[in-house]
Amino acid sequence: MDKYVKLYKQFWIDWKNYEGKSNLNDFWTTVLCHFIVQFVIGLIIGLFNVQALTGIISLVLFVPMLALGARRLNDVGEKPTYLLWLLLPLVGWILVVLKWVKPSKVA
Repeated sequence: MDKYVKLYKQFWIDWKNYEGKSNLNDFWTTVLCHFIVQFVIGLIIGLFNVQALTGIISLVLFVPMLALGARRLNDVGEKPTYLLWLLLPLVGWILVVLKWVKPSKVA
């Protein structure tokens, strides 16, 4: 449990770091933790009906994920601009996820 908390804390510390690398295990562990946090926040927003905060909270939770995704792409040998494929519905997402699941590239 401590490993997950440490990884998630590091995720928020590196929220604007697009230059580093993120290995496969750390990336997917952090994504899972982030998904759980988003789910809980979504439940709270729905429970208390504070829809005005939804856009702000979504942006705050999305920006660090872009940085993590960019670091993962760096680790597999792709440029972070590859994330622009996410703008293409379904096909773009599939292309990016396929890059994210590749093993780390040895330098």
